[in-house]
Amino acid sequence: MKPVALSLDFHAQARSRWLGATLLGLAILVTLATLEFKSNSDAQLQQVQDDLRRLDRAAHPDATRARASDPARDRALVRANKVLDTLTLPWEDLFSMFEGAGSNGLGLLGIVPDPGSHTVRISGEAKSLDEVISYVARLSNQPLLNQVHLSSYSTVTRDGVPAIEFLITAQWTNS
Repeated sequence: MKPVALSLDFHAQARSRWLGATLLGLAILVTLATLEFKSNSDAQLQQVQDDLRRLDRAAHPDATRARASDPARDRALVRANKVLDTLTLPWEDLFSMFEGAGSNGLGLLGIVPDPGSHTVRISGEAKSLDEVISYVARLSNQPLLNQVHLSSYSTVTRDGVPAIEFLITAQWTNS
């Protein structure tokens, strides 16, 4: 009988590294996409500011001579100001407040700011009405938010599980 070689491997094989590499690649892609979005937003903000300066110079070529109002220019200025207001929202502060006040039993579905009135509408779903009320209380304690109110709620069933859909309104300050 021929002896059979016995292979003893005391160093256990590591699990597949594909999962870790895939997650790392995904994280890198998300980071790059976020940086690209910020770069595009900054470029768009710069373009709007340049357009606004150009329109302002065209509207006021010299301080002593008054010009007649041009409706097309006025509409362009209003649109430019709305875009500028949207781009200069305190997005980071608002999102960190909403996330920081959240909980596991609550999910946000939408955040709709109104730069003109400094209000924001927050829609979402929660496991219970108590979760929603607690969330409103936590948002009320945020330093940049005022007049936080639960505007509406309703009970819905998702995949046989009851949930609470809600809408919260609040005002933010730039301080």
